Amino acid sequence: MKIVLLMLTALQLWAGDVYPTLFPQMGDPLFSYAAKTGALKSDAKLGGSVSAYVRQAQSVREDGLKVQQTGTAQERNAYLGELRSLQKTHDRLMVDVKREVLSAQKAGDTKRVMRIVSTEPAVIRDDFRLRDTLVAFYKQKRLEGKSAYMDALVRDSKRDIRYAKDSADMPENMSSGLSEERYPSKAQKPSKGKKASKAKKASKGKKKPKRKKASKDKKTSKGR
Repeated sequence: MKIVLLMLTALQLWAGDVYPTLFPQMGDPLFSYAAKTGALKSDAKLGGSVSAYVRQAQSVREDGLKVQQTGTAQERNAYLGELRSLQKTHDRLMVDVKREVLSAQKAGDTKRVMRIVSTEPAVIRDDFRLRDTLVAFYKQKRLEGKSAYMDALVRDSKRDIRYAKDSADMPENMSSGLSEERYPSKAQKPSKGKKASKAKKASKGKKKPKRKKASKDKKTSKGR
């Protein structure tokens, strides 16, 4: 049985696109980015940090594939710690990627911009300002259709602009009033206008007290 598990692990290590099944939401994006960075290994500014990240990602992936087969709870926790360390390395790399792609964009270096974009870095997708800057550059250089990743970001940018416009054009009573009517908060207090209308209704419903006739008192005073 152990021999079979070792053979499976060896096959998984050989197949570069197989990732550990432990903590996939955290691990898969990190390993996937490492597999896409080939175009940046020769980049003068990013090559060193990219290569270091790829080596770390490969080491962590190998450990994860081993641990998922026969790992103890302690070994799994150790693998989770490795993933967190890889995440920190990835985040630092994204700072460098953002700086360099903006530098290339300002210099008008289309080839370098497209090399960086080809790795599909998460920072471009997550940073809306950076995304829109690169989308404008991409359209200005008439590069649409050259990168599936950038084409997807162009569509995302258009959708966000359309959504913002629709929200701005929506009448105030539709954008906020309806939601308040459907889901009123418990602590919501009635407005002054509502208080006044309620007070008027209450005053109309109450009968005014009748005044006592003073005729008898007048007669007694005259008799005195």
